[in-house]
Amino acid sequence: MKTSRMRMYPALRHALCLVLLASLRPPASAGAGMMPGEGPEDGSTPTVVDSAQAGVAPVLPAAGRAAPKPRRLYAGLVFGGGSLGESDYDGFGTLGLSLGGYPRPRIRVDGIVTFDGIAFFPDSALGKAFRDAEASEFGLDVTARYDPPNAEALLRIYPLVGMGAGTMFWNYTKPVTVIENGAATTVGYDGIFYFSFYAGLGAALALTPYLAVGVSVTGGTRLYDQSMGSGLKNDLLETTGFGKVLLELNYRVH
Repeated sequence: MKTSRMRMYPALRHALCLVLLASLRPPASAGAGMMPGEGPEDGSTPTVVDSAQAGVAPVLPAAGRAAPKPRRLYAGLVFGGGSLGESDYDGFGTLGLSLGGYPRPRIRVDGIVTFDGIAFFPDSALGKAFRDAEASEFGLDVTARYDPPNAEALLRIYPLVGMGAGTMFWNYTKPVTVIENGAATTVGYDGIFYFSFYAGLGAALALTPYLAVGVSVTGGTRLYDQSMGSGLKNDLLETTGFGKVLLELNYRVH
């Protein structure tokens, strides 16, 4: 009996050593060797390995500014009228189309194409020189305005500046004879180029998020070219001041 007990002790010691060694071994990562969608057989949550321990640089959220707001773009219809400073003028009417947007959050720039009809007093020098005491214009204006801090309010009042260029054209009441290089030419139709700049105030009322109506009141100066389109010297039209009132209907297209 004693001999058999002595033989069992080495076997018992050997088994205890194996158990101790197994308990000291580090556990294998739960996710190692698994295909996507697989997990441990016992249903436990897989162990998440820290990227720093795994030797992989952590992915940080990109630092930067918030995405910029889309720039607003407007198309519109403008109409109105005004008066020119010289005593010959009886006023003018304007009809046009506009397209504008915001290159900066509070700065709006518009391009306006207009067609104007100008009336002269029939007894004035220009009224007698131009048929039916009338002339027409085709112009292109560029305006810039500054929206105040309450730009999101329903009613906005803003300052604006602008410049324009165009051509005034008319028919003569009596054709004019032009002598050039010894040859006489009869001119019944003529025109002249002009340039203007102005400033004023405007107001806009938002009817919906995409539709607004507005009005602007401006005043400025108009300068005419020194010669007519026919080559005649300009001795009819002088630099003059003007005032203008425009009504606007704007629709946000972007």
